[in-house]
Amino acid sequence: RSITLKQSSSGINAEYGDEGEEGGEESELERMFQGTDIFKQLCSLEEMLGVKGRNALRVSGADKARPYLDIRDAQWANSDALRPMDATKLSPSNFVIYRFGLFLSRLLKSRCGFPAVTVLLADALPHNTYRNNAYRHSYFYKEEQSVLFVRKERTDSVGEFCVVIAHALAHIHIQDMRDDNSPFFLRHFYRALRIICTDMFFGRTRQHQLPTIGGGEGEVSWEYALSLGRS
Repeated sequence: RSITLKQSSSGINAEYGDEGEEGGEESELERMFQGTDIFKQLCSLEEMLGVKGRNALRVSGADKARPYLDIRDAQWANSDALRPMDATKLSPSNFVIYRFGLFLSRLLKSRCGFPAVTVLLADALPHNTYRNNAYRHSYFYKEEQSVLFVRKERTDSVGEFCVVIAHALAHIHIQDMRDDNSPFFLRHFYRALRIICTDMFFGRTRQHQLPTIGGGEGEVSWEYALSLGRS
């Protein structure tokens, strides 16, 4: 007698093959197999893989019915209360990244016309209504005080912190923290990224002398030539 496992929409099912016997004996064997440990383990594995697959779709954005959520953001949850933290308690490297974020907020205010915002860090962030925001667990904006609280873990990476700051300030600028699909948000967010990349490039060229263009009396520096196309 053979036992075959088949996958269906309702889960794992057992089918039995028999050259001669049918009916009650087959039903009895099916009940016996479904009571074994191996069948229970297979069902448990199926359930676990199903949950992981649904979570992967939710984070990656492949499920069009769900808003995209940053993969690190998905690891955190907001709480019932806001808990600001003292930035001086950060490690030296994290503190430098935080200070760079303050510089970026001033840069984007100057170059993009973003509002003046105080950037602080927090150990925990309160619940919010940022339904379609990819970083809804990474920052919280108190509009009445013009204070942006960013989760302290974001200072672990300068690249992540830059993106999160630009993302939040673009939302603050359009006065809507909820929807990453808004064309107004996207316009200002990508402009902010362009400004940041341009400033970083010229900051790099000031540290390392680039070769000149042309020769003789018409020779000009790369920095001067590229400055003509600054954003």
